[in-house]
Amino acid sequence: MNVYSPREIDGILHARGLSPSKKRGQNFLIDRNIAERIADTAPRGRMAHAVEIGPGLGSLTRMLQSRYASLTAVEFDRGFHGFLTEDADLSRVHFLHSDIRTISLAEHAARMDVYGNIPYNISSSILEWLFIDNAMSWNFAVFLVQNEFAKRLAASPGTDDYSALTLLGNFSADIKRVFTVPRTVFHPRPSVESAVIALMPHGRYDMQYFDVFRMLTRALFHNRRKTFRNNLLIAPHLLLDMKIADEILAASKLSHDIRGECIDCDTVYAIACRFAEILRTANARTLQGNTKTTPGY
Repeated sequence: MNVYSPREIDGILHARGLSPSKKRGQNFLIDRNIAERIADTAPRGRMAHAVEIGPGLGSLTRMLQSRYASLTAVEFDRGFHGFLTEDADLSRVHFLHSDIRTISLAEHAARMDVYGNIPYNISSSILEWLFIDNAMSWNFAVFLVQNEFAKRLAASPGTDDYSALTLLGNFSADIKRVFTVPRTVFHPRPSVESAVIALMPHGRYDMQYFDVFRMLTRALFHNRRKTFRNNLLIAPHLLLDMKIADEILAASKLSHDIRGECIDCDTVYAIACRFAEILRTANARTLQGNTKTTPGY
């Protein structure tokens, strides 16, 4: 069975009454060399156990199973899960039929590497699941994502791609855009290019400040054309008093004219720590309530 052949993939799908879902971003990787390259992205000190998100027909799974002592693959689609469990070439792999976002990695291994071909519409929620729900349970992650998403994650301050997503990703991990993947290596062929990103948790920041950090990142990019100070004053989830906004800027030694896209992650984290202190001192209960929301990226 050759899952790297479009003709054989179509035969498998037809025989089982299956079809790739556009809504779920089901585009199957059909280039064996790309699959091997993704599987070899993790450094030599890879963990004994790995988990793969959304294996589909198993093109990447076949490469990963020979590189780890144990591999768990989590497939949400019942039809593809059934196909995978019946594939004799994948008998060493433990398959789960579930939404990965409901699974705790700590229940499967102390720490593990994570892989996945991630659909664009759930890319942000997958990162949140990894960074927050499983913060202490992963060692290295390799994701195949839309190139636009990868560029935003790995962007540098002062560039057009630098965004709230960049900051929220870099709060938890060092992120590298490894290589781009053309549309031609997928079946069906998507409308956009993809990219492989590598993530390694850095542990530089205290998770107790994450909610305040996330709230500030939303304010930073509330309106890209406005200064950070003005966004602090007008962002609807903040609506800060001018005195507090100026105190934050003064404590951070930032100009009143600086814009959000020019502020690096370390500085935003320092601001978040200072902001949390100001909130506690001022006993601003309304503002503290806002930090408990779960805004999107």
